Amino acid sequence: MTAPKDSSAPSSPIYPSQAPTWKIAPQAQPRYINSVAVSDDGGTVMGGTFYHSYGSAPAARRSSTVADHATPARLVTTDTFGAYCYNAAGGLRWKDEFLAAEGVYWVAVSADGGRAAAGGYYSFSPKQGFVYAYDAQTGAKVLDYKTTQRVNQVSLSADGRWLVSAAESVVLFCYETSSGRYVKTGEYTPDSSASNDVISAEISADGSTIVFCDYDQHIGLLQNVGGVLSLAKAYTMPEGYCHMLSLTP
Repeated sequence: MTAPKDSSAPSSPIYPSQAPTWKIAPQAQPRYINSVAVSDDGGTVMGGTFYHSYGSAPAARRSSTVADHATPARLVTTDTFGAYCYNAAGGLRWKDEFLAAEGVYWVAVSADGGRAAAGGYYSFSPKQGFVYAYDAQTGAKVLDYKTTQRVNQVSLSADGRWLVSAAESVVLFCYETSSGRYVKTGEYTPDSSASNDVISAEISADGSTIVFCDYDQHIGLLQNVGGVLSLAKAYTMPEGYCHMLSLTP
């Protein structure tokens, strides 16, 4: 006997429809949310606003022989962007809005919900990216660090002690309880072409291991030895490049 059809069941068992618990547009359009991050308990949610004008033509594939991140056509030189932190119910806990070239490309939250980070493109001239870190409960800024390229990713250890960023290099920061701020302790720049950038970098939960990839087809494994980065292993892809990496806790 065939069971009667349940009219309340989703129309597609593969992609069931489900309304979000909440959704928020922190700024007026045009804005992208290029990255979001959530603490392990779901109680801290980070997002950031970003905008890049791609124009009407399809974007050319990135090549290491092309100057990286050429200044795009834009309506204005700088605009207001922000990093935004919400609680589990979608209530705004705090925000950090600022003038920048393209804004927040990536965000991170420590697993324990104690600290947060944001990175992106700060200015076209001089060309600068940025790494910001925050007390995720209060919004107090505990790091303001500039790079020479756009920051493509930020990642935090589970307890928020260690922070890494990916731009022209992989940079490692450590949170000092005495000062209540992050300090730079290590840096690794891939040995490759002058136009190379680090696309992705992620740190393990305990802060001991970092993986990264770059536009020159490398995938690397770094060890954090007391705040100093050392290359443990490097791989070269036979063609193309890796755009995103991750690793188990």
